[in-house]
Amino acid sequence: MDILSEKGLGALSLREAARRAGVSHAAPYRHFRNKEKLIGAIALEGFRLLTVSLEQAIESAGGKGREELRLSGRAYVEFALSHPEYLKLMFSADRFPDGGKCFQDGDCIHNNEDVDAFAKIRDLFARAIARGELSGHYPPEALALLVWSQVHGLSHILIEGQIPPGTISDDEIMAVIDIQVGYIWGENGAAS
Repeated sequence: MDILSEKGLGALSLREAARRAGVSHAAPYRHFRNKEKLIGAIALEGFRLLTVSLEQAIESAGGKGREELRLSGRAYVEFALSHPEYLKLMFSADRFPDGGKCFQDGDCIHNNEDVDAFAKIRDLFARAIARGELSGHYPPEALALLVWSQVHGLSHILIEGQIPPGTISDDEIMAVIDIQVGYIWGENGAAS
């Protein structure tokens, strides 16, 4: 992660990782067949960290769907701001080695509950619909994709510095998420 933060993905190599770890240049090959497998492992760890952040946010909401969504949206943006290099790598074209959908041999995102952050949001909506908090007019997957797109887009705008510093405060950034939640939950004139 230090290499990524300091120099970007182009500077990441097994040899440089070994040098920084103080081991022989051949040592990383015991764990990773090539650079793509290392990238996959880093992305997988990022998804694990994001999923834990979302789970903690959802658990702290006391079973109230609206609050689960609000807190998980905030957790996503906070994760992005705290771990921008992870987020960039997690959603880059390089995250899946060998053009497949798996990070490492047999470790696939949508088959692994520990790293399937999207499933946490989808399940949040499924529970809210089952409890009658939302109408069920739209399927949980569509609602999850809608809010994921919004918080992910907001996160990328922030970590890429596309909003000039000082333009919007941290509180105002989090208010964007609150507004989004209000629209999903039928406030502000939107339909649930």
